[in-house]
Amino acid sequence: MLEIEKKFVLPPCKAKRYLKALNKKYKKQHILQYYAKNMRFRKIGDRYWCTIKRGQGMVREEIEEPITKEEFCAYWEQREGEAIEKYRYTFRYKKDTYELDEFMGHLKGLLYLEIEFGSLQKAEDFTLPKKIQKFVLDEVSDNPAFTNRSLALHGLPVISHPIEELIAQNEPSSYLSASLKPSFHPFENVYLVLQVWIALLTKVIEANKEAILAKEEDTERLHQLRVALRKIRSFLALLDKELDLPQAKELQKSIKAIMKQTNRARDLDVYLEWMQHYKKIVPPKKLKRLIQNLHKEREAAYIALLHTLQSPQFSLLLFRLHSFAANQPQRQIPSIILAKRALKRQLHKVWERTSRLTGSSKPKKYHRLRIEIKKLRYLMEFFAFVFEPKEYEKLIHKIKKIQEILGRHQDTTVQMEYLQLLVQKNPAEEKALLSLRQHLKRKAKKLRKKFLASSSSIADLYVTLPRALCRY
Repeated sequence: MLEIEKKFVLPPCKAKRYLKALNKKYKKQHILQYYAKNMRFRKIGDRYWCTIKRGQGMVREEIEEPITKEEFCAYWEQREGEAIEKYRYTFRYKKDTYELDEFMGHLKGLLYLEIEFGSLQKAEDFTLPKKIQKFVLDEVSDNPAFTNRSLALHGLPVISHPIEELIAQNEPSSYLSASLKPSFHPFENVYLVLQVWIALLTKVIEANKEAILAKEEDTERLHQLRVALRKIRSFLALLDKELDLPQAKELQKSIKAIMKQTNRARDLDVYLEWMQHYKKIVPPKKLKRLIQNLHKEREAAYIALLHTLQSPQFSLLLFRLHSFAANQPQRQIPSIILAKRALKRQLHKVWERTSRLTGSSKPKKYHRLRIEIKKLRYLMEFFAFVFEPKEYEKLIHKIKKIQEILGRHQDTTVQMEYLQLLVQKNPAEEKALLSLRQHLKRKAKKLRKKFLASSSSIADLYVTLPRALCRY
């Protein structure tokens, strides 16, 4: 007997959510199966079957016979790989019969949709209805990694492309910006995805380094270099918990040390930007001397920055990042399966910090929350390719709004601290500087109030983010 079927893989989600969206009645069955002696042994409800399949792809020869419980158990100890446990939901849609398989145990998160056909011609002419098509990640009828036998022998299916190919496909038009948007197959090996991100961000660091060494005046160059470093550090920290990455902790330490050495130059760029805003509040002549001093300090800080970028320490970091990106991955995990777990962990951390904040909480607590929200956004950017695109854009917009409020709050509190230092250095301008500080204090209070009023948006992420990962 010929088995002619098409198989599609769906995003990890509860099967009943798909069925509810289709509003179709279904039949549910529990299936336990294993492979031994080139045969498949399967238990469906209280019935047992032995099947031999030959061939691969969409058309295969299948010989299936009923067996007894004793025969099913007889080969159990001789099974190859792991047993497979799943629930099968069978339903009709537009005259076709579909089988939705939701895997359990070590394959949890994997869902297949299969359709059998009476002839090869019908299979070739078949097109998924639009309502079902929107659930589907990919057709895997001809991919041997997605067969049940391969699942038993090798576990969750993974798609791995050569890293050179992935980098070439995701090259940006310019390496001067750390706002990259690489795209991958949802079942791409997450180790390769991380390596591509690090390879691309390392090129961003190098491009901005060269621009700074060429003494370009654009302050954005240092900012983008630091964003690239920060993203790499965040990816390593967040994914090391899930993947046990070699060298991750050492790389994070090296990045932290370089970031520390670049802090002063970046801070002074920001301080000078603030001064332009202060001129609208305080007569410019009262700030003239301060601005002159800041420019002198900035010149000295940028000389130190150039030394840092040309130092053996910085060269070693770049070498280690390139090496990390070039190493052969030791394990294989599909990105889409890991994404939900990693994002849920970070989202929980964000919510815990949010729930403990009040209007009188110390600025440091708001700052720590801001860092965790920024990490959440970076993690979403990392896994952007597993989200439903429109929902992803909505979520990112929502997170950016929250991040902006906290960012302005952090800037305001840092400015208050900085103005306090300036008062000590410039007693002649004490009155003007203290009035500025009072202005910023009122501003910080308003921003805290605004954030607490919008904190429900973070609670809403608990519902909307997992749905966006389901892609419908």
